[in-house]
Amino acid sequence: MFVSVERYREHIYNFRQTLNTPVLTVDEAIEFYSSDVDIFISWTAKSIQKSRSGTMWPVLVGYHLLMLAKEQAGIERARGSTFFSKGGFNAIEVLKYSEKRILGENYLRQASEYSPIVSSVLTEKYDGQDLAFNINSMKKSIKENNLTGPSIETGQMWFGNMTLFINILQEASQLLVTEITEIRIRIYAENLQQKTKDLENERKKSEMLLHELLPVSVATKLLRNQPVEPESFESVTIFFSDIVGFTDISSRSTPLEVVDMLNILYKTFDSYLEMYDVYKVETIGDGYMVASGLPQRNGDLHCIEIGNLALDLLDAISNLAVPHMPDQKLRLRIGLNTGPVVTGVVGNKMPRYCVFGDTVNTASRMESSSLPHKIQISDTTKAGMEKCCNFIIAIRGIIEVKGKGSMTTYWLEGRVAPPKRSNDKFVSTMLPL
Repeated sequence: MFVSVERYREHIYNFRQTLNTPVLTVDEAIEFYSSDVDIFISWTAKSIQKSRSGTMWPVLVGYHLLMLAKEQAGIERARGSTFFSKGGFNAIEVLKYSEKRILGENYLRQASEYSPIVSSVLTEKYDGQDLAFNINSMKKSIKENNLTGPSIETGQMWFGNMTLFINILQEASQLLVTEITEIRIRIYAENLQQKTKDLENERKKSEMLLHELLPVSVATKLLRNQPVEPESFESVTIFFSDIVGFTDISSRSTPLEVVDMLNILYKTFDSYLEMYDVYKVETIGDGYMVASGLPQRNGDLHCIEIGNLALDLLDAISNLAVPHMPDQKLRLRIGLNTGPVVTGVVGNKMPRYCVFGDTVNTASRMESSSLPHKIQISDTTKAGMEKCCNFIIAIRGIIEVKGKGSMTTYWLEGRVAPPKRSNDKFVSTMLPL
């Protein structure tokens, strides 16, 4: 089909004859054009890679990014038209639309940074214009997914506005081609390979925005239009923590000071998560919930992973003070529990990966009934930790736990030796407490 222009025109014409058939879906139509456009963009990238001149690489990279931005805008145009015509999106359609919108905006921003021509055309033709206002208003409706009903006319209006926007991008593209041609550059230089990697990293960053709501494996299934069924896990370990005296600290702090304090705390916590096979479920206020053994099962290792993480976090927090109250140290209260849970994706407008079950409730009780700078664990967690013979555990005794009655609980007090992990960014050197 790419042997000649005539052959390719015939290829396009034959496909257009199928557009009115009831069996053709929106996704299939988008995939047909996207697959061809990806080939052309790939050819452009390979041509740039073969260039021996590096004097004009910003122009060439800007041109490449602009091509990618136009492609994403074209798909966003199609999906947005479907949104208004149908009167809304389901959860899968929201993810598919958001992916293209985010990618397109990032590519266009980067193209503007590399090429003053792109920035100039957007400033003159788009920014502050009625077209930008109309498109942004309609994008807001799509992001909020709050239509009261379908409207073919609104869908046509969206398609027309996006077509005008894409024409502006095409005008910028033609100006870039003219600039490249006039100075007779041989196209890009030895740095293209690195720039291509940078572009791939930016693409991954854009995709990660979608994965903030859901685990990677779950989001990938939704994007591939695969069902995400609720799942049962026979044994996982749940971690809960909160800041001792958080209410009192908050009452003596400004909103900005509270946010800064939590930001420092959670950045510290998050830096440790990469060391272990754990998944951060959620943060609510000063509460921090982490699980191991889901969404990917890890056998009997979840108790060990969460145990080492809890000890590391307790050690790290001992060196932190409230930023605006340097004389007051932050103190954690931590609780762990092990048992079965059920997981599932809940919600349409803002889908969330949720963990349910009595195991979660008990873990929360372990935290709320714990003591400052202590890690309270249940008997099931103790049994799992004893398999590795590396933890120092002391019995707390029988306590009354709200909603559970009398329970025998334990303190996780330290380790016999630091954990050794080959993929750690650093090795903990904490001695037993």
